[in-house]
Amino acid sequence: MPSVVKKIAAVQSLNPQGVGVRVEFAQLADRYCHKIYVVDGEQSVLVMESEDLGSEDLESEHGDSVGSACPAYQDLNVQEIADRPVAALVGMSGDCHWSLIVEPTTEPEQTGILFDAACRMKAAVGSVRSVYKMALDAELGKSETTHEIDTPLGKLALVAQQIKEDAEGTPPLEVAYHERKLLVRREVVPSARLPATVRWRYRVEFRSD
Repeated sequence: MPSVVKKIAAVQSLNPQGVGVRVEFAQLADRYCHKIYVVDGEQSVLVMESEDLGSEDLESEHGDSVGSACPAYQDLNVQEIADRPVAALVGMSGDCHWSLIVEPTTEPEQTGILFDAACRMKAAVGSVRSVYKMALDAELGKSETTHEIDTPLGKLALVAQQIKEDAEGTPPLEVAYHERKLLVRREVVPSARLPATVRWRYRVEFRSD
């Protein structure tokens, strides 16, 4: 019998014309996943959905090994903060504790959703990543920090964001594309001090031009 995916909640960011981005959360067995849509009034187009790959190894478009840890979320809480919906997810897998905050961006010129992720690890891993399976056969504009996806309702951009609290020498966040999947990836600096916390932050935003 196939697993049942149950929609739970959503966070969205729309411009005055009712166009923008929506993130829908759903429960699949004991875990929570999310899907990202471009929205225009009553119309919506699914662009990508989160994928939990555990500790499975991937290869980048350059053929490099990208073995790493991927989030697993078992709890979801959505509440209104300052008249804005904010979703908080937490979970455990192996020696990693995961957390994710999802909320609309606050910059007035942006119509987007911010993802602020963290991993508290007891054992070292090579990197942490968020993985999205693409729902569109779309050409992506490639760079190390940004991918733009053309949709029937406009462009959606996934943008890696710098974290001000990052220590000097912290590897930069990378956005990569491989086999119809987007990877938001951060390498982990080997450290003798464990447990340790690694953060990565990115946003998805609607672009009209």
